[in-house]
Amino acid sequence: MANLDLKVVEEYIKELNNIDLNKVIYSHLPQFKSYLKILRVSYYMVNTNSSITSDVMEKIIKKAYIFNNIILVSHFCIIKAFPKSDITII
Repeated sequence: MANLDLKVVEEYIKELNNIDLNKVIYSHLPQFKSYLKILRVSYYMVNTNSSITSDVMEKIIKKAYIFNNIILVSHFCIIKAFPKSDITII
């Protein structure tokens, strides 16, 4: 059943015009749904005035051993804890 569902997803993706198929690594169905909430992360990167981005967070998470077999389905949402705070919730 899963292979049939996977074929349907693959065919749908191939029919879309606005997707670059070279950027699609492989298609798969999620095994379970979960989310990760990271608290008290500095809004600014170390020794810079640049704010942290979801791309930077993704690189950090992928380096962690605990997330070796995790596939992210969306980018991180970075939110300031308070409007004038330098602490974020990711």
